Amino acid sequence: MDTSLFLQLADPHNLYEAWRSVWRKNGAPGCDGKRVQDFFRDEKNNILSISSALRQGRYDPLPFRTKYIPKSSPGKWRRLSIPSVRDRIVQQCANTILQHSFDQIFAPSSFAYRPGRSIRDAIAAIRRGLSAGLQWAVHGDIRGCFDEIDRDILSTLMKKTVKDPLFLSVLNKTIRAPVLHRGYLQNLPRGIPQGSPVSPFLSNLYLHQLDCALLSQGHFLIRFADDWIILSRDYPSSCDALKTALNTMTLLNIRLNREKSGIIDLRQNSVNFLGHCIDGSTISADRKGWRRAFDTAHDLRSAQNRQDYLRARGNILGMQAMYSNTGRI
Repeated sequence: MDTSLFLQLADPHNLYEAWRSVWRKNGAPGCDGKRVQDFFRDEKNNILSISSALRQGRYDPLPFRTKYIPKSSPGKWRRLSIPSVRDRIVQQCANTILQHSFDQIFAPSSFAYRPGRSIRDAIAAIRRGLSAGLQWAVHGDIRGCFDEIDRDILSTLMKKTVKDPLFLSVLNKTIRAPVLHRGYLQNLPRGIPQGSPVSPFLSNLYLHQLDCALLSQGHFLIRFADDWIILSRDYPSSCDALKTALNTMTLLNIRLNREKSGIIDLRQNSVNFLGHCIDGSTISADRKGWRRAFDTAHDLRSAQNRQDYLRARGNILGMQAMYSNTGRI
């Protein structure tokens, strides 16, 4: 039995590195009410306790604390599932191991939640497609992606990818942990916790099936999480791409958000994607893009330490480079 990934997960050194990441982000407490600062008071023994619980098979994640935040669309809400600090450390460690071991299996068309990839790279790929004469776009958005993922399908995909049964057991416990909302425990029938450090990787693993289906037919795909564009030379090719996407999503038991999706002739109309307004000849920042720029500038001004400052400065420089290339293709 291959347990190499699980041994990495239970290694106190790896858990400590994950704890440092959790400490830097300083997130909200989970259902147990314990804060990052509480864990810090006895961090060494707390890390050893997590490691021991994992190695002895005693580790079970606590319920996620549910919080709803408003979306940009009026009247719509996003459900966040907030893990306890202890569980966040385990999930952060699992995410690091998964990224290091399996990120290379993902397609070059996938740009979100991956080391060394960003919105800037996705927009650069779109620019290359437009320059090559691909003037039709299929814009797709998956309805409530994190909340709609079929856990049984995801578990099958995880088992095909990850051969360590003990590591898989921790992942399956994580995605199936109940949520605490208004004092009541709920076992949700589907979805993965949006708020868990490991969920972005798992969503990429799930949607990798969509990438493969479209790329195998030669379509020019750019996907950033659950938001994607397929560039084509003509309307029939766009229809074929949309049909393939819909068929694959049916197999994955997820649905298209038709309000935010459709086929666009970029010579006559534009599409908004990742904070940019895109047509056949220009790419420029839209309202979301400008808001992202203002937020990044605020992060730079409010940085509390050198590491936060350098991170915010890197984001500013990345935005400057990205928007210096906007305008005509």
